[in-house]
Amino acid sequence: LKGIQTLVEAGWRVTYVAPAPGPANSEGIHVIPLEGSRIRRTLVATRTMFALDSDVTVIHDPELLPAAMALGTRRGADRVVFDLHEDLPKQLLTRRSSPPLLRRPSAVASMWTLRAAERLLTVTLAESNYSWVFERDHPVFENHPVASSLPLRADDPSGVVYVGDITPDRGVPLLVEAMGEVPGVPLTLIGRCNPALQQDLETRAQELGVPLEMTGFLPYAEAWSIAARHVVGVSPLLDLPNYRASLPTKVDEYRAVGLVAVVSDLPASLEAIDGSTAAISFTAGETNALAGALGEALGDPGRLAAATAEAPGVRASRAWDSDRFADFYASRLTAAQ
Repeated sequence: LKGIQTLVEAGWRVTYVAPAPGPANSEGIHVIPLEGSRIRRTLVATRTMFALDSDVTVIHDPELLPAAMALGTRRGADRVVFDLHEDLPKQLLTRRSSPPLLRRPSAVASMWTLRAAERLLTVTLAESNYSWVFERDHPVFENHPVASSLPLRADDPSGVVYVGDITPDRGVPLLVEAMGEVPGVPLTLIGRCNPALQQDLETRAQELGVPLEMTGFLPYAEAWSIAARHVVGVSPLLDLPNYRASLPTKVDEYRAVGLVAVVSDLPASLEAIDGSTAAISFTAGETNALAGALGEALGDPGRLAAATAEAPGVRASRAWDSDRFADFYASRLTAAQ
């Protein structure tokens, strides 16, 4: 949504087609909510793409790629943008919802689809680590936070927080287990979670004596106002192909708020905290290692003081580049003329 807000501030009229909830601040944005099953949402989004005579059409969902490629052929590659926010082939290799025998063929097919797409539309990347998929170079707009939209840590913080989608692959069950070894410390989970997993996590937390609050999805500003009341922010990603080279945006956000970041020792996460005296890494997937890192983060006031001192630098050095983003989209109009 930061890209949408950037374009609105640059004077664009934006139509946002996506499942509810929409942006918390919809001023200057025409919101078209998608409802129903995934297939229905995809069909409605496809129909809307062709019905709207937009100067530029931007998609994020890989399921819309075939339609976007057709639209790019009709309107020109400069007017249709696919903004890639995940390493799709690596993600498909470990997707739990896919039969194991189909995962590798799906990953290979997705790679060839992406390489076909770069000839028919414009591609942008949220991370340079995704460039291996493509044969051509594409602009990279690092998915750093907008510092002005994040609060600074509140006075008298307490407890541990996780912000983001709540899934096993993202290590959230591991986090609950590790909190069982840090007695009495409250844990807040902010993000989407399927009902079955939520019940499992709540049951396990009760068994371990972990004070757990699960807020569900919250608008960005509300989510981070709650996160800012904590001492530690955790990114417990498992060591899976899709995560090794992908930076969890929440790591930058935790640090920009002034929380002590506890992160899995995956390459991109380690790069994000390089040089920090506040952040702590742990061996991905190991409960005892995570529990030890949490105990260290919670028990050392110096870490929290260091996180406070580092926050302004993080906000300055790892910030969303709104000017460059707006200039790029302005260039799409110029190139299409």
